[in-house]
Amino acid sequence: MAAQTKKLGGLRDSFQGAREYQQIEGLQSEVEELKAEVARLKSLELDSLQQSQLEGQIAELTAQLAARSGIHRIAVGKIDRDEAQPRTVFPPAIVQERSESLRTKGQLTPIIVIPTGDRYKLFEGELRWRGAQKLGWEELEAVFLTVAASLNATEIFERQVVTSIQSQRLHDLDIAEAIIKLTVDRYPNWAGRETEIPKALHAALRQMEREGTAPDFNALKIADPQTQQLWLDSLENKDEEKQIFQTILGLQLHPASINKHILPLLKVSDDVKAAIREYGIEGSKAKQIDRLTPEYLGQSDEDALKIRAEVIQQITEDKLSLIETKMLIEDTIDTHAPTPVIKPDRVVRVTVKVNKLLADINTAQELADLERALKEIQKALKIKRSDLQQLT
Repeated sequence: MAAQTKKLGGLRDSFQGAREYQQIEGLQSEVEELKAEVARLKSLELDSLQQSQLEGQIAELTAQLAARSGIHRIAVGKIDRDEAQPRTVFPPAIVQERSESLRTKGQLTPIIVIPTGDRYKLFEGELRWRGAQKLGWEELEAVFLTVAASLNATEIFERQVVTSIQSQRLHDLDIAEAIIKLTVDRYPNWAGRETEIPKALHAALRQMEREGTAPDFNALKIADPQTQQLWLDSLENKDEEKQIFQTILGLQLHPASINKHILPLLKVSDDVKAAIREYGIEGSKAKQIDRLTPEYLGQSDEDALKIRAEVIQQITEDKLSLIETKMLIEDTIDTHAPTPVIKPDRVVRVTVKVNKLLADINTAQELADLERALKEIQKALKIKRSDLQQLT
C-alpha cells in the first residue's frame, strides 16, 4: 500500500495549474465509469482450476488409502522427494507458513508415499515434509500408494499433476512445464520440438475461432472420457493438434485458458523464472516483469537484468498486487524508454491504461485490487479539486 500511495501522490503532483481542473473533472467521470465496469465484472462467474474440487480428491484418496492399509508413522529421513514430480515452486515464505502450521496445529493430514524398498518416495505432501524438516521432526504420518508399483513414470507424473492442479498447489509455470512434458512423454513425435507445442495450440484455437467451430471447453474439460474422445475424433487429419488437446483435456484444463495464461510463461526470461521459484511470484506478474526487455528499455542485457531485479525486489518486498505491479512496470518503462512516446491528453491516457488493466483481469482478487486503486485515485482527485478551487 505504501508503494501505491507513493504512486498516487505522484499522480496528484502531476496536476499543474488551474487549466487542469477540467481534466480532473473528466478523470472523475472516467473513474466512475470504470468503477461501474468493475462492479459488472464482479458479477460474472470467473473460471478457475477446478475450484469446486479443491482438496476433495486428495482427501478422498488419502481416506481410501488409510482405510486400506492404515496410517503409518515413518522416519522423515527415509522420505525422498520425487525429483520428477511437477511441482518446483516452493517459496521460503510458504514453507515457513506450513512449518508454523505444523508446529501449532500438528499434522492434520497424512502425506502420501510410494514404498521403494526400505525408503519412501513422496507422491503428495512435499510442503508438509519440508515443514517437518524445518522443525526437526523425526516422523510424519503417511499412507502408502502401493498401486504406483504397477504404473510407469509418465502415469505417476500425470497423477501427481492432476492431484496438484485440483488442490491448486501447482504454480502456473509448473503447469505449463507439466503439459509439455506429458505431451512429449505420451507422443514421442514431439521430442525435440517442445517449443512448437504452444504455437500449434494457439494456431488450432485461432482457426476454430475463425471458423466458429470451438466447442464449449468449460463443459468439455470436465466431461467423461468418452465425450472428450468423440470431440477429439472429430479433428480429422489433425493428429498433432489432437494430441495436445488430449493432454490438456485429460488434466481437466481449459485449452483456451492454457493458451492465453499458462503456456506464455514458458517464454519468460530465465531470471524471471528463477524469481518465480524463489519468491512464488504469480504468473500474471511474471509476464508483466518480462516486458522489461533490453530492446523495450533501450538498455544493455546487463542493465535490463539489473532493472528487472530491482522491480522484482520491490514487488516481493512491498507485496504489490497485480494492479500495482502493472503500474510499476509502466512507470519503469516510462523512466527508461529511450524515446519518449508522444502522449495523448491526460484523461485519455489514464483511461486507456486502466481499460487495459480491466481487459487483463481474470480473478475476483484482481478486480478487488483495481477497485481499491480506483477509490484511492478518486480520493486524490477530490483533494486536488479542493486545492485548485482554493487557488481560483
